Amino acid sequence: MSPEGAPLELKFPVSWKFRIIVETAAVAAAEAALREVFQRWGLTPELTSGAGSRSGTYRTLATSELEIVSRAQLEGLARDLAAVPGVRVVL
Repeated sequence: MSPEGAPLELKFPVSWKFRIIVETAAVAAAEAALREVFQRWGLTPELTSGAGSRSGTYRTLATSELEIVSRAQLEGLARDLAAVPGVRVVL
């Protein structure tokens, strides 16, 4: 958000990379479900496994760069990714 509290203005299309924090115990199932979500939105990013949390409870998954064509697509995709079981945070 901007200092005035208004949403940050993005110019679409925009290149975007998601970082998704997932429970380690659910990574395999979550990864498959995340791929399905992306496919429903017509996207096929590479998913790369990143760092795990110090305790081993969480793992980061990162996408390759995506072209997002509208704010509605960005918000809808983020909402659908966050609804996947095992996903804790979508950045």
